[in-house]
Amino acid sequence: MKTLSAMLLGLSIISFTYANTQVAVLQVAFLFNFARFVEWPDHKLDSNAPITLCFIGEISFTQALDNIRHKKALGHPLNIQLNISLAESKQCHILFIASSKTSELHQILDHLQQGPVLTVSNIKNFARHGGHIGFYQKPDQTLGLEINLKAIRHAQLNISSRILAFSKIIR
Repeated sequence: MKTLSAMLLGLSIISFTYANTQVAVLQVAFLFNFARFVEWPDHKLDSNAPITLCFIGEISFTQALDNIRHKKALGHPLNIQLNISLAESKQCHILFIASSKTSELHQILDHLQQGPVLTVSNIKNFARHGGHIGFYQKPDQTLGLEINLKAIRHAQLNISSRILAFSKIIR
């Protein structure tokens, strides 16, 4: 009986790890597609400049970033920056705010309020708190997007209808 219990526990841990890995891979794929389907003002993104994808706070999916590290988005190479400071965040095109920064969320968003930096997070109700794109888990256990269009437009960004079509819009 102990062996069976240990096997079941092991399988549930493997299943949980696999599910978390799949979510990480999906989130990274979305981040790459945001680089492809969001437009920045010309002064923020020169024609041959890299798109800088930054992470503030501790993330668990650094290994999944290897899937996109050498890809290009609309001809722009990706520049991935991990564990950046708040002062460095205005240099980013896309800023992923880790859930470890929940207590600092309003400070981070206030700091970026006037700049064209796309903010993304898996913090609960992120878009409702003023962020641009929030990942959330749908009732069917799939990954969903909440998008705050007002905040995106205020940041002088344009997001493709291809992303909006399957997102929950927060107004």
